[in-house]
Amino acid sequence: MPVQSKCFYPFTKEFGNRIGEMTSFVWASYAGLWHIHRTATALSGLSSKPEWKKIEDYLIDGVPDRGGIDLKLITSKNWEEHQSVYSDFIMTQAAVLYEEWCGELASLTLTSPLKIKSETFQFPSGATSRNWTNWAKLDDAGVIASSAFLTSEVQPKLLTMYESNIRNLDGLLKWYRFYKELRNAKTHHGGISRQENVDTYTEAIKTPLKSLGLKRDYSGSAPAVGKIEKISLSDAVLMLAIIQRLAYAFDAKYCHTILAEEDLSNRLKAVLTYVTPPVQALTARKETWIRNFMERHAAVTPADISETEKWLSTNGLIKIRTI
Repeated sequence: MPVQSKCFYPFTKEFGNRIGEMTSFVWASYAGLWHIHRTATALSGLSSKPEWKKIEDYLIDGVPDRGGIDLKLITSKNWEEHQSVYSDFIMTQAAVLYEEWCGELASLTLTSPLKIKSETFQFPSGATSRNWTNWAKLDDAGVIASSAFLTSEVQPKLLTMYESNIRNLDGLLKWYRFYKELRNAKTHHGGISRQENVDTYTEAIKTPLKSLGLKRDYSGSAPAVGKIEKISLSDAVLMLAIIQRLAYAFDAKYCHTILAEEDLSNRLKAVLTYVTPPVQALTARKETWIRNFMERHAAVTPADISETEKWLSTNGLIKIRTI
């Protein structure tokens, strides 16, 4: 289901919605498979030679566009094995979604001569690389070319809204690194832990997830080099909550760049191809129209309507005469 959260960039809102939809989809399909697994196991146990096709037709009759389901294979595996498949799916998709989101933010935070890339927003503040610049460097005075309008009229409210996520960025990123390395172990190393898994866990566990604003802590055991790691579905889902908080925090921190202002202006220009502002209006009516316009079409609640009006006029977007 869509997540009702304020954010500046449309791609952040879409990211949040996809995370919410994925969470709902996973739990719904998980419940469906559990029903199929439990019922098929019970029905197949009634005969020494189960008629799998009849059991399949009984369980999923009427499902549109269904493909074949190997109930024999499904029932041959214990439930923990099915949970593992869901966990691997979540971690893989979460990593891909967050990497893509980071790449989009990087394109609107480019600051020459710094190397702002997707990796910029994927590591704690102390991490360094020759190939990319860490996000913490963007906080140095004078590094970012800032928009005066966004800095004063838009960003403050978002910084307040996501203050906790921003304050806990390092903790959240350490947990993200743990999950990313766990996913790498499962995808590229047969699930066998390496030193990277031990190191990222050691750093992450110093800050329990509940202290970072999540509803519960990670319940898995510490990884050991050479050991095949398992992660419960409920622990895997925590990765979705982590990347969602990271995206909202970074969205708020870096929504004030000149590139972000250009992006906002271009978005509003597109809207004005089908929305026609009034030519003239009383002051109260004009202010209401501008506020509604910005909230509905830019997801922005201006701090000062007069400053917003001035910005809209200066950028050749809207000019409403007062009567």
